[in-house]
Amino acid sequence: MRLDRSTAIALAIALMACSTPEPESPATVSDAYAPPESCAGCHAEIAATYAQTGMARAFYPATAETMAHLGDDREYRHELSGRSYRIEERAGKYYLQRRRLGAPDEVFEKEIHFIMGSGNHALTYLHRYSNGKLIELPLGWYAQNGGELAMSPGFDQPIHGGFRRKIGFECMFCHNGYPELEPGADAAGMDPLFPGRLPRGIDCQRCHGPALDHVERAGAGASPEQIRDAVLNPASLARERQLEVCMQCHLETTSRKLPFSIVRFDRGRMSYRPSEPLGDFIQHFDHPEGVRQDKFEIAGAAYRLRKSACFQASEMTCTTCHDPHQARRGEDAVETFSAKCRECHPDEKARHVAMGREPARSECLSCHMPKRRTEDVVRVAMTDHRIASDHPSGDLAAPLTETVEEGPGLYRGYVAPYYPDQASELYEAAAQVYEQSNLSEGIPRLRKALEAEQPAEADFYFHLAEGLWHAERVEESLEWYAKAIEREPKHLIARRNYAVALNRAGRPTEAEEILRETLVAFPDDLDTRINLGDTLIGLGKIQEASGVLDRALTIDPDSPQALQNLALAAASAGLNGPAIAALRKAVLVQPEFTAAHRALGNLLIDSGQFDEAEEPLRRLLELSPDDAVAHLNLGILAAQRGQSTEAERRLRRAAALDPESAEIRYNLGIALASGGRSTEALQAFERALAIDSAYEPARLNLAVMLLNQGDLGKARGHLGRLQSSTDPRIREAVQAIERDLEGR
Repeated sequence: MRLDRSTAIALAIALMACSTPEPESPATVSDAYAPPESCAGCHAEIAATYAQTGMARAFYPATAETMAHLGDDREYRHELSGRSYRIEERAGKYYLQRRRLGAPDEVFEKEIHFIMGSGNHALTYLHRYSNGKLIELPLGWYAQNGGELAMSPGFDQPIHGGFRRKIGFECMFCHNGYPELEPGADAAGMDPLFPGRLPRGIDCQRCHGPALDHVERAGAGASPEQIRDAVLNPASLARERQLEVCMQCHLETTSRKLPFSIVRFDRGRMSYRPSEPLGDFIQHFDHPEGVRQDKFEIAGAAYRLRKSACFQASEMTCTTCHDPHQARRGEDAVETFSAKCRECHPDEKARHVAMGREPARSECLSCHMPKRRTEDVVRVAMTDHRIASDHPSGDLAAPLTETVEEGPGLYRGYVAPYYPDQASELYEAAAQVYEQSNLSEGIPRLRKALEAEQPAEADFYFHLAEGLWHAERVEESLEWYAKAIEREPKHLIARRNYAVALNRAGRPTEAEEILRETLVAFPDDLDTRINLGDTLIGLGKIQEASGVLDRALTIDPDSPQALQNLALAAASAGLNGPAIAALRKAVLVQPEFTAAHRALGNLLIDSGQFDEAEEPLRRLLELSPDDAVAHLNLGILAAQRGQSTEAERRLRRAAALDPESAEIRYNLGIALASGGRSTEALQAFERALAIDSAYEPARLNLAVMLLNQGDLGKARGHLGRLQSSTDPRIREAVQAIERDLEGR
């Protein structure tokens, strides 16, 4: 919503207070929105009943009133991730706390600013950062079992997103009225930030369109016809267009990676108007015929309805059964909707009773539209809108275990246009690479379409670059990132990702230039600052990197990546204390951040804090059991403690995971030598040198082993190669050995 709310309210009040001159009749209707509360002035009864619907109650601030659903149940223990959660109230504000099981003093918390969801089925808690970034908190509330706390969808896993999952434009689009945004803030290539006023739920204008002209004409005493002409009545639309008003939010074919839709690249994410064809705003996609045909997910009511014979053989719409201005619940809903069935099928109930197939008082829904557990939100059961008599047998509302599609379980294959059922070649090709579902076919297809059509929209070029990046064709991606930026210089995400690709391609100076240019246009962009800090560290500009990353942490003090990069900069400057502190906070914020656990363990070892180093390394192995560096460092720690058996076990495991690491072979040799197994130690040093002939510690220890075995000739050969070492410690050790040999 672009209208300044205070101005709009003042305008509405002024209009109501003034006289009613003869209104003008402009030829066009304004695209400006009215304050949501304006409607109640003339439509009080409808506004009152609509306020009780799930749409009207889909988003609001966290207050004592809106958090009253909690009661005394404010804790949840999540065994899978080894965490417990608690909602605390302090001075009228609410906070979600997380603790690690067994470590009650290890606490991280964020304030709950907003609640998303009506509570009919579930509630999601949100936190908003100062820059407008909204995150979904990992604990949610569900209406089942009388109301209970449990993990939010996608978080009921051993490893999950923690306090870092962003709320995207698509979430806000369907769970709230349009937020206040600066022009262009919702364009393709922009991050979802919501720093302005956030509405309290979906208002009338989502279905009736912008209504400021409507309100102004009513306040100015226009004729009923002029007032009605200034706002959309969806009932006046053709059937398909009526359906599209609902399908803007209820046509999600799947919440899994596919994609299920692409907002057209020349449209803002919040620019849909119900007066236009839905296909002008968004193209929907689905799995191809024969793949996951009976999937049942939480936001797919219209998708399921369209599969029904009733729908396909009639002119029914969503409002055939549903009054969008009034909520029906419980027995009232069952009877109302069953009555709707009987309007079209008046003889079916009597026929079923005569055949003895149902009792006289039964309703239609339990057989033909049963409650069913949703696959993507497993603590919710909803009505299946596929009207049919062939639903799967068994208890369709039985509990399900949450599954997250990742790795080998991800769908990989063709992405099919769904609504409209034909897509342009550009959009169909883009869909194949958009979420990496079909890179092998999509990359050449999109490249061919771009070369043939040369569209103006930057996102087509950007998504080809992204597809090439994910296919690990980094050098090829650079050309297409550059083409995207050429067409839209303010495509923020393309600029950032181009810089990352330049760094990967060994061109950090060019990456630095792109990132500096980006900060001129977007000085408070967190990820640009993180990437620039990382680039500057790689270029040896440590002090400047620290300043860039310090600024990043004022934007988001909880950014694990900024904290890790700041730690790297501090360690590079010899400031191990601040580096360790930054890494400790990074793993507190995001306990699943494996790179930070690894860096923390390594840095504690380098600082001589061997006992403290063990915990982050062991936690790293809990997250990533095959991390060779963690096994290496735990082996080194065991060797220092004289635990030769444990040291050898860890180091052999590390060598099996990374057989081409000279460092691992060298440390295995040290552990074996300490255990008196000189022959095996000598072999380990030789293997280290076969991997890397310049690995001088292995050559030095091999020389010592050979001397101990009496092989003076070979030992002197290795010592001779070390005399010109650039490492003074190696040269001093060689000189000491030579002096000892001369004195024999």
